[in-house]
Amino acid sequence: MALNLRLLYQLVQTEALSIPHQIFSKLQSILDNKKLKPLDVLRYLAPTCEESLQRCRWKGEEKRCDIIFQMIPTSQGFCCAFNYFAMRNPIYPGFYRNLSYKSPKLPRRVSACGYQTGLEILLSNDPNNYFLTGIPSIGHSVLIHNSYYFPASSVQTVLTENRLLNHIDIVPSLTYSTNSLKELDIEKRNCLLFNERKLPNFEGYTYHNCIVESMIHGSVELAQKNVENKCNCLPDCEYVEYIAQTSSGRLMSQYATNPNNL
Repeated sequence: MALNLRLLYQLVQTEALSIPHQIFSKLQSILDNKKLKPLDVLRYLAPTCEESLQRCRWKGEEKRCDIIFQMIPTSQGFCCAFNYFAMRNPIYPGFYRNLSYKSPKLPRRVSACGYQTGLEILLSNDPNNYFLTGIPSIGHSVLIHNSYYFPASSVQTVLTENRLLNHIDIVPSLTYSTNSLKELDIEKRNCLLFNERKLPNFEGYTYHNCIVESMIHGSVELAQKNVENKCNCLPDCEYVEYIAQTSSGRLMSQYATNPNNL
């Protein structure tokens, strides 16, 4: 049973193409007998945000992790997301079922430089609870991307180790459009603004989300034996790129003199 459940992770990986169809048929039979859906099983097997997030601080103030984080599906399974606005009508249930906090209308932004004016998290990771991993390592994968991007495998990823203090510095790079460019017809400028095309599953248009949307519809069409799929995705006229710079050191809080450290 456990070996068959491991195939669930392969469903979102390219290696699944090399696995015989009969094996997935066997897995589907097991899920059908248990009246389970693959997405529900993946969420059950994933560590909850309550288990992973011990303490959170935003702009130097202690925050409840269940208010500023939400568990979301990604191309790599379920993750705990901060500042996530990609999907339509986002709701912050956190990791407690009895909470129904609404997310802010706009992404949170830092007001100064330095780690104490950003996000600090104390993470818990027990290797004894591991069931499967996509890479031969333990720790946490931090996906860094635009708040309106779906967290697909193409976004920047930083690996953090256990028992280390990990600093991740984010350097943004903004590309914007002038008014004269925005006044041009789409056919002439060959790019789209955030609100110029609606995507069924996403809050606004980005080239990244358009590709993801096309992959979703392409999978449905393939299942329906209609393999013809045209993306028709134009580049973004405006976008933000994030470059991560990392450093780490041994975690030994007993010597810290800063009372604001987690």
